[in-house]
Amino acid sequence: MGATFHRAGLKDARLRAGFTQAELARRIGISRHFVLEVENGHRDAGYTTMMKWVHALGAEGSLDLFQQLSRKSKPPRTKADTAEVA
Repeated sequence: MGATFHRAGLKDARLRAGFTQAELARRIGISRHFVLEVENGHRDAGYTTMMKWVHALGAEGSLDLFQQLSRKSKPPRTKADTAEVA
């Protein structure tokens, strides 16, 4: 399952960090077209890719994205989690 983000936030963070789509793609090992599709909401990126994306943007460009990732990408619940709730 992919990580879901506010799409405008992805593009804004990339632009604040001063990267083109091609530069960001090269830094994280994906295609520029994939960056375009994720930013436009046509595809979702996996957790690992999004962590690379956040890291590539550096501290200033990634803070908002990291907070979004932390809030929206929760690990799946396990039986142990369910037992604690019951």
